[in-house]
Amino acid sequence: MKIIPGGGHSWKTGVKGLGFLSNPVVGSSKVATREGEREIKDLAGQNVAVLSMSDTCNYAERKWRSIGTWRPARVICAGEQDTYRVKFESGREVISTAEHLWYTVRSRTKLATLDLVGEKVPVMAAPRPAEDGDYWVGVMRGIIYGDGGTTGDTPTGEPGKAHIRIYADEKRELLSIFEKFGHRVQVHGDGVGYVGRLPRAWKREFPSIEESASFWRGFMAGWLAADGHVDKRGVVTLFNKNESVLTDARAGFLKAGVITSVAIMHRQDNPFKPDERAPLYRLSLRRFCMDPRDLLTLEKRERFEAKPVRFVLESDTVVAVEKTGLAEPVYCCLENVTKSWTVNGVLTGNCHVAPWPERLNTSRAQPGGIADPEA
Repeated sequence: MKIIPGGGHSWKTGVKGLGFLSNPVVGSSKVATREGEREIKDLAGQNVAVLSMSDTCNYAERKWRSIGTWRPARVICAGEQDTYRVKFESGREVISTAEHLWYTVRSRTKLATLDLVGEKVPVMAAPRPAEDGDYWVGVMRGIIYGDGGTTGDTPTGEPGKAHIRIYADEKRELLSIFEKFGHRVQVHGDGVGYVGRLPRAWKREFPSIEESASFWRGFMAGWLAADGHVDKRGVVTLFNKNESVLTDARAGFLKAGVITSVAIMHRQDNPFKPDERAPLYRLSLRRFCMDPRDLLTLEKRERFEAKPVRFVLESDTVVAVEKTGLAEPVYCCLENVTKSWTVNGVLTGNCHVAPWPERLNTSRAQPGGIADPEA
């Protein structure tokens, strides 16, 4: 494959044909699409819905909100270019080109890759998905995963089932969700609610990241209802003894539009048996990504709503930009409304594209979009 010089060099030296300026990222980079994250090389030549900044953002005025919106974009490949590894404080990385332009929190203009060290780049989450059938399946599965139980196989070899017993008054409202979708609900004389004969996998297996965004939003809501916590500050958290479970949950929640912290150790020892090690991990959910509808029980919902959401931006600081020493095929999404899209979870800018003729001064470049050859 022919190595193409950086876009700025091509433009200034009058290279014939279609010019790609500020080409961004290598093929393995993950683009946020409506169908989930996809490697950009697999989208080349396609029109897709990508996650871009919302209408409430204005980088020239430094107004940012980390909830984006879906917009159509065209994905292009621009041949091979020298690449640089952009390293972020969180541990994420993006391999880009020297001249690619990025949105940053503090600058009123976009900055090139080589100028990013020390800058904060906005992190983007998807808008809240619809409450469709997948959502409600996710809700029920989340409730069972958080607070359900299972039975063993029957003597005839029939697989066991999952069930849930609901004791607390605040959780009784969850019974109506199962009843709404055709599951038999029983309330015993002592007031304990029971739902049985549910798929055993709902308790024993953690969902696949390939489930839809709606499913994951519902699963999060159900899990929070059964086993989550909202403190007096309105901070929403989940706890689990397995750090890997919360790490997998982070990916699913992000697909559903919710940014979280990393999973951190909440305690090491069993509070009831001090000599027994019983690690417990905590995952915090960013409040600006949450909606009161995500909290299905009244007490949690009221605690969340009692405290206003003050911060609406998540960012990640660039700690290093290093030359890789490699020339690789680079790709870009061309989103023509806000000239933005999301790669590996952070916001970036479009390529600049211009079909220029032999005489450079007769071409018409449109930064961030595609120039009209007939103009």
